[in-house]
Amino acid sequence: MEDKPENVSAPCESCCTKESCGSCGSCPCMNPEALKEKIVSHPQIVENVQAMLFWRRPIPMAILLSLIELLFIFIKKAELTFLPVAVLFISIFVLGKIIINKFGEAIFRILFPEIENKGSENEPNRIRPVETIADILTCTAKHVCMARGKLCSKVNAPGITGLILKCGVLFGLFLFFCMTGTFWLIFVVLHLILLVPGIVLHPKVFEAISPYMEKVKGMCPCCKPKQD
Repeated sequence: MEDKPENVSAPCESCCTKESCGSCGSCPCMNPEALKEKIVSHPQIVENVQAMLFWRRPIPMAILLSLIELLFIFIKKAELTFLPVAVLFISIFVLGKIIINKFGEAIFRILFPEIENKGSENEPNRIRPVETIADILTCTAKHVCMARGKLCSKVNAPGITGLILKCGVLFGLFLFFCMTGTFWLIFVVLHLILLVPGIVLHPKVFEAISPYMEKVKGMCPCCKPKQD
């Protein structure tokens, strides 16, 4: 039996307005239904991504992590600068499209068969319905866009105040990237994205941190159940 969507309501228009988003009229929060429809239209991709992040597809995930580690090692050992790395990523993207066009069906048939164990309703690392994932991603996009809009409204203030704020933000970013560097920043962020969901939603770990997760969930207006 298919899992029922979780108690996550669709993002509400009151969470984000043109005033709070500033000039980002084309961002996902201004048209949440379009973003949700795009996500819902790719259920297999959403399901397989979840299965990999939750280690219900260990072989594809292990292959992906191995390729990423080899790529980072090559970039670090070769001491590649920005332009060679950019050309390398473009080349990998084009090569990937060629491989998918030629052997995509065979690869997906071998690495991504039907998922037999999607997890029970009580398991935090179960495969969730695509509608639930769409609601979560739409809500996240809205909050990101709202934060961006508030920042834009402050730095675009008229007169010298807006220029001083822009200089402050840019100088802060300059110092941040000087301290972190782009290589290690991307390395850490990418590994957090790939590894944290599987760790946090593991039943043993989730049981220990669930009180804190409930507090965070209670702060999100999009995570509250709909009121009749």
